[in-house]
Formats: sequence, C-alpha cells, structure tokens
Amino acid sequence: MIRSRIWIPFAILTALLGAYSVYWNVVRGEAEKIVEREIEAWRAAGYTVDWSSQSTGGYPFRVTLTFEAPAMASAPGEAAWSWRGERLHVHALPFKLNHVILEPGGDFLADSADTGPLQIRAEQALISVVSDAVGVARVGVSAVRISARRGIGGVVAAEADDLRINAVRDPVDPTRYHLAAAAAEPHWEGAGADAPSAARADLTLERADVFAAYTTLDHRALSAWAGVQGRLRVNAADVAWGD
Repeated sequence: MIRSRIWIPFAILTALLGAYSVYWNVVRGEAEKIVEREIEAWRAAGYTVDWSSQSTGGYPFRVTLTFEAPAMASAPGEAAWSWRGERLHVHALPFKLNHVILEPGGDFLADSADTGPLQIRAEQALISVVSDAVGVARVGVSAVRISARRGIGGVVAAEADDLRINAVRDPVDPTRYHLAAAAAEPHWEGAGADAPSAARADLTLERADVFAAYTTLDHRALSAWAGVQGRLRVNAADVAWGD
C-alpha cells in the first residue's frame, strides 16, 4: 500500500504534463493560423510577403515561429520599399497570443526611394507588439548597438549604442499614437564630432481622419497613409552632449 502511494504524485505529474502538451500543441496550431491569416491579409492588400522555410518550436514555455529568409515589399500604387533578412523569430506565450515578440536574426536589408539600400545590423533587437479588438494597441522597439549602412558594408548612415521606441494608442482617440523615443550615443552620416551623446523625445502621431480601420499600423494603414493628411507633434525633447 505504501509503495503504491509513493507513485501517485508521479502519476499525477505525468498526467499534468501530458495535458499541458496537448494544450501547447493546440495553441501552436492556433498561433500558426493567426499568422497565416495576417499574412494573407497583407497579400490581399497587394503586399509581397515571402520566406524560404518555416518551423514552430519553443515548447514548453512559449510558442516560437521561425521564418528563414523572410522578405516583404510594398503594394502597387505606394512609394516603393522592401526589406529582407536572414531569419525572423516570432515568440508568444501560450496563454497570451495577442502579445508577440519579433526577434530578427542576422542582418536585414532595407530599400526605399527615400533612403536607398541600407544594411541594418544590431547585436540584439526585439520588437514587442500588443494587439486587441481595435488593432495594434502598443509597439515597443529595443536595439543594442544598432547601425544602418549604405549598401552592404558601406558607410554608416546612422547608429546608436542603445535605441528604444515605444508607441501607445490613445485610449480615447484611436487615430492617435503617443510615441516616446530614446537613443544613447546616436550618430548619423555627416554629424561629425558634434553628435549628441544622448537624445530623448516625446511625440504624438495624429491622423486627420477619424476612420478607425486606418489607425492600426497594419496593412490597411500603410496602404492609405500617404494619401491622408496628418501631423507629428513634438511634445518634449531632450538632447545631451558630452559625458
């Protein structure tokens, strides 16, 4: 009798682990469907979205979708832009799929009519995106030792030791996003020795229209942004030089 009781906790633990494994696999499937629906929405809006291979892992603590050689390009009728990278990880907790962490792996190559080709590299970069029924509620970007070079291996166009950007949708007016940005040791092409050692800014991104469908910073917003009047208001700025 005593021996049989000893095995009861192990039997319960085994059953719990088995149940959680089933739950994780269900969530994994749901996460894959969510990403698939989002990608199809981008494609339906005219954008090019592609990758060479996709895999899912992260068990047991998270769900991670990994895209090898991801690439994206603008839709017809808007200013041309594109980007491609070596790898992109999409992380989410099994019980909180509305909050994803994007983790680029390796260099990314971006190109647009305004900037020309840029090679973007960071020792560590994370992009946090929180969504709700309205759309994107919050976006956070953090990057350590990030740089953008003209072409592959070209001159540095911009760089910073530490870069942080946060955008939060206004709780009352969904056409507004409040932005806060900070950079340590920022430097840009042509700045010379007078570049500041740190910079911070508090901004508000305002749209002139009030149609909520175009305020989610997703494919709908990008496709209509150029044709809609808006305003970027600087609420406060702080720039420091030297130590």
